[in-house]
Order: sequence, then C-alpha cells, then structure tokens
Amino acid sequence: MYEPAEDSYLLEEEIIAFCKDKNINKSLDMGTGSGVIAQTLTKFSAQVFAVDIDSKSLAKAKKNTEGKIVFLKSDLFKNVKEKDFDLIVFNPPYLPEDEHGKDKELAGGKEGVELTLEFLKQAKKHLSQEGQILFVASSLANLNLLDKKASKDFYLEKVRELPLFFEKLYVYKATLEQKVVDQVKE
Repeated sequence: MYEPAEDSYLLEEEIIAFCKDKNINKSLDMGTGSGVIAQTLTKFSAQVFAVDIDSKSLAKAKKNTEGKIVFLKSDLFKNVKEKDFDLIVFNPPYLPEDEHGKDKELAGGKEGVELTLEFLKQAKKHLSQEGQILFVASSLANLNLLDKKASKDFYLEKVRELPLFFEKLYVYKATLEQKVVDQVKE
C-alpha cells in the first residue's frame, strides 16, 4: 500500500481549497490507499466513495477513516456503478516504468501517464456534466503525451505545483470540454 507522502498532501491541499465554496453531493477517491484523501472528502461531500484495486489497502483505509465512506474494490471504474460524481480525485502511480521498473505503486506506464489516461477515459462516463477531476502528475512523466491525449475530451489546467529536489509534482484539474456553438440570429 502506498503511504501518504508529498503528493498526497499536495492533492489534499488542493481539495480543501477547491471544495471550500462548493456544494458537492457525490465524490470519489480513486486509488484510495490509506484513505487520507477519502477522509478529507468527507468534510465537503455528502457521499464519498473510495476505490482501490488492493484488498489490503481497502481494509487499512477502513480502519484509518471514519464517517460516510463507501469502499469498493475495483480496477479503476470496473466495479463502480455510480455515475454523476461532482468531484473525482486520483493520486495515481505517475512515474515512468524505466525510472522504477514496473512497481504498481509508483509506475504509471512506460511514459508514466498511461494509467492516468486510462483513468480519464473511464472517468468521463462517471462524471457529472459540471463535475471536475483533480489528479497528480510528475515532471518525470511525459506530460506532453498526457496533454495531447487527454485534451481530446477534457480541458486540463495545472492548478498547483510542488518543486522537489528531483522533480516537480503537479495537481491537474480536468473538466469536460464544453462544445459551444455560436448561433447567429438573422
């Protein structure tokens, strides 16, 4: 299980800043790990869902959290039946495989963004029209590939940054791309 570190606390700070003036009905913490992010979401959201692929992580998260959290074992959204989430958060494994082998807790694919891209592809079906996604990425990953592929369906914005000795961590906000058609009245 991935223990909370700088990236977890960076995401938690952004969640607090993002949520303080919003009315959030339903939120989801993908890859909940220890449950620290799910616990933070309980302060702002009427319903909180915490998802992880690892049974041991889910068991530990249940022990570490209190309040109104629904825990689900799932590989991304495979077992998630709920839809219309107002907020979905994800602190994925985000490092390139060549940096850390194929460690499932750290490596997010060959370029470091493949898991995040698959997550975004699936999340699109579970997000409310006005919903938003917050996720973590690293400067060590191929962020150009992330931007290029994700921008087909989402508007991406870097909303928080944390420079570390060897990399920069980013929190991205993703919203569904709104197709606006100007209609000219004649």
